[in-house]
Amino acid sequence: MMTIILTRDNEAEGKEKKQLGLEIDENATHSMYSVQIIQSGILPDTGERHCVWLLINGKEEIMSWFPKLSKLHNLVGLRHCVRGKKHAMFFEQSLKEICDRTKTTEFRFTYFPNALTYAEHIFIKNRGDLHFMWSEGIDKEYELCGVTHEHEAVWREKYGLI
Repeated sequence: MMTIILTRDNEAEGKEKKQLGLEIDENATHSMYSVQIIQSGILPDTGERHCVWLLINGKEEIMSWFPKLSKLHNLVGLRHCVRGKKHAMFFEQSLKEICDRTKTTEFRFTYFPNALTYAEHIFIKNRGDLHFMWSEGIDKEYELCGVTHEHEAVWREKYGLI
């Protein structure tokens, strides 16, 4: 078991910053620890708003949570383990592996007031490269945000990604 520190930004609907310690099995993978984190009570009820919460550990984005849709997305990726020349296996990373890599057990939830604001964050982070987002598996999460080609055209011009 390990204790992680969860902090929530104070931007959510005028709510104050909140912090709590949470005891989690250090070998838990995303499918196990993500539910425990969401059920911890750290996040306020956002009602019917299509907001997004982004969980960050150090500088690494760990998962996104779309409360209105009850959708979680693992952003950490998979640990690649090569077995011979023809076969490769992939495993979810454990919480301990993530914390060892980032050198911290502190996790921070950042609030995006709407899914489109979060989509813009994804777009900028990936330099508008839709093929890269698809190859990294980010496309499904991006599609949940309701982005149109018009949004992307505006962002390309705004950030010089033409």
